[in-house]
Amino acid sequence: MGRRQFPPIYDQIRTWRKKTLKLSQAKLAAKLGIHPSTIWYWESGRKVPSFLANELLKKAGLYIQRNEECKIN
Repeated sequence: MGRRQFPPIYDQIRTWRKKTLKLSQAKLAAKLGIHPSTIWYWESGRKVPSFLANELLKKAGLYIQRNEECKIN
């Protein structure tokens, strides 16, 4: 089995968290007021951030459009 290929949105969330914010999943979750497993679900491609979660991400500097493009502010 090869490594799973993630859609761009998930890879961008992971890259943004690690390289721009320099935070662990747990620390980002604490800043957003959500459970750490939520970050893992987003980054693994199991779930897409909801509208409300997207609003939290916007406040933290990442805007996710529904067409799976991310913009880092």
